[in-house]
Amino acid sequence: MRPRTNICFRGYIEALCAVCLLLVSISITLLITMASVSNYPGGNAFARMHSEFRCPPESLFGRKAKVHIGNIAAISGVTRFGEQPACYQYSKAENLTNPSDFETFDILLAEPELPFKLPASFRLVFRQEGFSHVDFMRWSVITKPSVDVFAKDRLLDRVN
Repeated sequence: MRPRTNICFRGYIEALCAVCLLLVSISITLLITMASVSNYPGGNAFARMHSEFRCPPESLFGRKAKVHIGNIAAISGVTRFGEQPACYQYSKAENLTNPSDFETFDILLAEPELPFKLPASFRLVFRQEGFSHVDFMRWSVITKPSVDVFAKDRLLDRVN
């Protein structure tokens, strides 16, 4: 017959291991959740753009404000569900290669490093950070600039 103290001690060790595994699982779940929250910078920039500019009056441009959605923004969270067609006209045109191609737009959701200089009538409104990687040594999510939102000066004058 075994002594009863060995059985109790073994039970405590098993319970301690189970609690430790549960805590590790919860920690990893929280870290992955934090990463997924920052994984849609285009959608976050799109929502923030709508809250920053609200609904610009058509009298400002003589039409609805025109928004260009760049490639990175389009593939990282901008959806038709987030559109406000009563206030904005959206474009996801991909063949824009010259700075003058952007003159017809009032707001741009663009990549942080454009291969050309935008027309002088645009100003950077904000930069949206997005997921880069997880640093397991510091248990943190690392972000990087992912989407820049630019607007024409006359729209910014109205907002500020």
